[in-house]
Amino acid sequence: MMKTITQKLFIGAIAILMTTVSYAAVDLADFRVEKQQGAVWLNWTTMSESDCVMFVIERANKGQNWVKLGKVDATGGIDMVTSYEFFDQGSFSNMVSYRLSYLNGNDQKTELATESIYTVSNENTGTFSEVLSTRPSPEMGSSRALAICDVASFTAKEKNGMVSLTWQTTSENFADHFVIKRRVSPGDWMPLVKQRATGNIEMKTDYSFVDHTSPEAVVQYQIDVVFTDNSTNILANAIIDLSSEIVSTDEAEVTTLRNTFGPDASIMSFDIIRSGKKATINFKTGNEQNCEHFIVERSMDQVTWSRAARSDAKGGDFLQTYKVTDAHNVTGDTYYRLTAIGTDQFSNILADTFLDVPSIVDTHIYPNPTNGQIFVEVGSGQEEEITVQLSDLEGNLMIEKHMNFMNRIKLNTSELEEGFYILSISNGITVKTEKILVDRQR
Repeated sequence: MMKTITQKLFIGAIAILMTTVSYAAVDLADFRVEKQQGAVWLNWTTMSESDCVMFVIERANKGQNWVKLGKVDATGGIDMVTSYEFFDQGSFSNMVSYRLSYLNGNDQKTELATESIYTVSNENTGTFSEVLSTRPSPEMGSSRALAICDVASFTAKEKNGMVSLTWQTTSENFADHFVIKRRVSPGDWMPLVKQRATGNIEMKTDYSFVDHTSPEAVVQYQIDVVFTDNSTNILANAIIDLSSEIVSTDEAEVTTLRNTFGPDASIMSFDIIRSGKKATINFKTGNEQNCEHFIVERSMDQVTWSRAARSDAKGGDFLQTYKVTDAHNVTGDTYYRLTAIGTDQFSNILADTFLDVPSIVDTHIYPNPTNGQIFVEVGSGQEEEITVQLSDLEGNLMIEKHMNFMNRIKLNTSELEEGFYILSISNGITVKTEKILVDRQR
């Protein structure tokens, strides 16, 4: 009888132990919150889901009074990457917090992450939303926690007038290639070579490069990683003394100084507001470290970037507000990014965003042909002044009128000669034209 009880106790203990060991939390790799066209888009990625039935999304305006928004069924995939998304189309305050939790098979809820986003009400304002997360994320403009590259080491060795660079990564999520740069202090950075990344995840990968043209001076090397979305992040740098005092057969080695160099700042907001052909850039920072100044760059294709504005850094670990104006006229949809330049002249891309410039839409012109009057109705998608011009085929201006958003005007062509004319409608950036026929016989 005692043996039976002992066996039962032993079996029960094993069952409890097995239950404890088999239980595992959801491995959350990424939780992003972004504002998109009046709604907030939530996207999260898991690396593994053990005993996960569904996810629960909750929202709190200004961090108060959590409200359940919805549930998303989990796939339950173990050791596999799974992505989810959820759209919140509710009303928002300036700061909205989101909480992601999951339910296991016993309906027990476990919180995974909490993030906040600063929103604006203007639909035509390009907005970058900095995520304030309970989980670490890389220094990237779009806060993509999956796009990250971890470097374990970076060394520079000199021998016989050449410098051998070696580095090792431990994970390369969405890494496309590396850029090796060199500068002779206090000169400018010069790209040396690009090396394709393997893209290995959770795996050590070794790389090497030999600089055959190193001058006899103090030389600084830097490795940047370029991700598949063309965003860039500084991985590591090393300084090596190649002055004449060092015998060429000796080796001088400097290992990586990770996370101890370059500028850094927390971005609270990064907004682009357009007024006509001009764009105003507003951004707020906190906890500025080693920042000398900020540069705002613009691009039409995210490949070629040009400087739009510059502002000296104010410094400090408290909230700072900046406002600059794009030196160029806005001619269409434009990408912007914010870069911090450090006191050591290292750079760090802090944020990026997109300015959507609406084109002239919903144009209605009637009657055409006309025997006297033409009615023009225009909706531009934004409240702004529209210029309507009627010219002859030689370019001579016959009639000009101005109208506002979603308005209608009338053009009187009774004094014009019969024939074809060109009607142009412009919002100062885009122009739409149409050929008009004036025919008195109709």
